[in-house]
Amino acid sequence: MIKHKVIHESLVNKYSGFSLIELMVVIGIIGILAAVSLPLYSDFHNSSKMTSGLAEISNAKTQFSLLRSSGEIPTLALMTSIRSSTTDNCTIAITSTTITCTIRVASTQVLNARLIWTWDTLNQTWACQSDNITGSNDLAPKTCPV
Repeated sequence: MIKHKVIHESLVNKYSGFSLIELMVVIGIIGILAAVSLPLYSDFHNSSKMTSGLAEISNAKTQFSLLRSSGEIPTLALMTSIRSSTTDNCTIAITSTTITCTIRVASTQVLNARLIWTWDTLNQTWACQSDNITGSNDLAPKTCPV
């Protein structure tokens, strides 16, 4: 009986752990999950960057309209709702009819993409447009299509 127990313990110790094939299967599964999830994460991050840029300039539309209605030409210096021309998401520029956010510090799909609010002086309305997106046009915010 003691001899049988010693043989059984030596077999258990000899085959404990994972085989090479089992480890390769796990590594393969992790690789597939990474290959699927990384592009989705990248698209999510780029879309978020565009939406954040749009939010930064959208708040300035009211002040821009007030300046225009009082007869002043809006400039970055007059736009107190914009604290800085450079933010974490974009570089902001203002002309007499537009507020533009040029995306910065982003992946190549949206780097230098622009979100442009344009003031229609005839109809007194705003229109938004996105351009310079090298990735999918779906990265543009829904309210500011390409």
